Amino acid sequence: MQSILGGFVLVKMDLTDRSTANPAREVAKRFGVRSIPDMRVLAADGKELAVIDSADVNDLIAQLTPHARPSAQ
Repeated sequence: MQSILGGFVLVKMDLTDRSTANPAREVAKRFGVRSIPDMRVLAADGKELAVIDSADVNDLIAQLTPHARPSAQ
């Protein structure tokens, strides 16, 4: 799992902070986040490549692998 995750930049946002000053609120709105946790794969330009909906670690790896950098696969 760590070898796959090495091909990504992980970003965690706090959506429990409901203040208008929280920049995560705008990002969540942009991508239509309806519930947490929410995992997405974005390209460097911000284009959404995938919404990850995994039930277990093997499913998570299967969904992330196609989007990993070649050196991480």
